[in-house]
Order: sequence, then structure tokens, then C-alpha cells
Amino acid sequence: MHSKKWGDEKKARVDHRKTIGLESVDEQKMKRYNRAEKSSGAVYGAWNDRNDPYNKERDRHAQTF
Repeated sequence: MHSKKWGDEKKARVDHRKTIGLESVDEQKMKRYNRAEKSSGAVYGAWNDRNDPYNKERDRHAQTF
């Protein structure tokens, strides 16, 4: 006998497919941040005393976020 009711397994697979490609808010923020930093010519890596001896870039970064 055939039933049109969905089983739990089928519903779980459909729900999983709905979430494919979705990003969390944190992932979106990270992508936006990386895109802005790349376009501004920033160098990847943490600011430290060697590459920012007078804390200019660290202070600028703190003000933007």
C-alpha cells in the first residue's frame, strides 16, 4: 500500500538540502572583512611591534570595528 505521508528520513534529507549553501552571519562578516582588507592593500597576519612599531595600524583597526 502506498502512502503520501513523508517519513522522518525523507523529511530530514529535504531539510538538509535546504541548508546547503547557507552561511552563518559570522561567515558573512568574515568574508566581508577579508574582501575589504584585500582591496585596501592590507597585509595578512596579526599586527605586532615588528610590522607596526607605533601602533598606528592597530589603533586604526580598533576604530573601524
